[in-house]
Order: sequence, then C-alpha cells, then structure tokens
Amino acid sequence: MKEQKNKAISEEYKLKAQERLLEVMNDKPRIVKLSGTEWEIKALKPKVQWMICEEVAKIRKIENLNTANTIKEIFYNYPSVVRIITLALLNDKDRIKNEYDEVYDTIFYETTVKDWAGLLVDIVGLLEVDFFLTITSQMQMFMKMTTEKKMTMREAKS
Repeated sequence: MKEQKNKAISEEYKLKAQERLLEVMNDKPRIVKLSGTEWEIKALKPKVQWMICEEVAKIRKIENLNTANTIKEIFYNYPSVVRIITLALLNDKDRIKNEYDEVYDTIFYETTVKDWAGLLVDIVGLLEVDFFLTITSQMQMFMKMTTEKKMTMREAKS
C-alpha cells in the first residue's frame, strides 16, 4: 500500500516536471503576483541565469557552505533574494540596464518577505542550480587535488 502511494507521488512529480519542462521549452510565461502587481516570468535567459548563479556563488564563497546550506542561506540574505527576484522579473538586457534599480527598490521597500518566498521558489525552479553547484564543487575538488599534487612534488624534491 505504501509502495503504491510512493509510486503515485513519483508519477505525479514526473508529470509536473514534464509539464514544467514544456512550459520552459515553449517559453510560456508564468504569471506571478508581487504585492498586487502581476509579472510575467519566462524561461530565464542564459545571462540572467549566470547572474543569479554569481549571486549564489558569492554567498557560498563567503560562508563556504554545502548545497543545502547555500540554498538555506540565500533565503536569509534579503539583498541577494531581492537581486535574484529582480533579475528574474526583468530577464532582459535592456530592462535590467534601465529598470533594475527601480524594480529592486520597489521590491525591497514595498513588499514583504512573505511575498518573496513563493516567487523565489518559482525562480529557482527555472534554474538548473544543481548543475552550477556541482560544477563549483568539482572545481574546488580539482583545485584541492592539484594543490596536494604540487605539495607532494615539493616534498619529494626536498
């Protein structure tokens, strides 16, 4: 019985993931409300994804956190949350250039943290954050390995 329930949940999750993938592939906008204003969020452009990942990397670098704690820390870092939301809402080179400060200030001063939570979850769903965090972890591991190799070579010469 429990196995059937888990299978049903798994199937439902797969269907929702497929639906979301179709939305992203077709660039179907998702309408979200933020303090009474409706915004369209479309699939994030690569540069916007990169900018959001840079924001995550800043937090991770400062705190030296694992993936789960990085995501948790993002939720407590209000300026980062607002930057991520602003980038996702604008999602365009010209709009970011021209409207960023105004939208950032509006979100920070005229909305509440409660308004941000669901929106941030939607935005993270548009990212492949695990890929970015995995690459970052692999780079750190590579750097550690090469450093250890250099240390071993130096010790052998001594």
